[in-house]
Amino acid sequence: MGDPSSKAFATRLPAAEVEQIEAALEETGQSKCGFVREAIRYYVSKNPDEIAALYPENSVGRFIVELGDSDA
Repeated sequence: MGDPSSKAFATRLPAAEVEQIEAALEETGQSKCGFVREAIRYYVSKNPDEIAALYPENSVGRFIVELGDSDA
């Protein structure tokens, strides 16, 4: 069977975004799976929306986000 440390994750996208991704796939030669996987890894590592759950436990970034949430 598959790797027990990985799970499938599926979603639907607007047609215009799919066209952009397909153009990027053609340009880069990457597989759809590899491209989307790297895009998600990039988003999670950069965490532009400062989502607390995406920060490691006890990280400064997580502390700052949670501190900001308590100011409300």
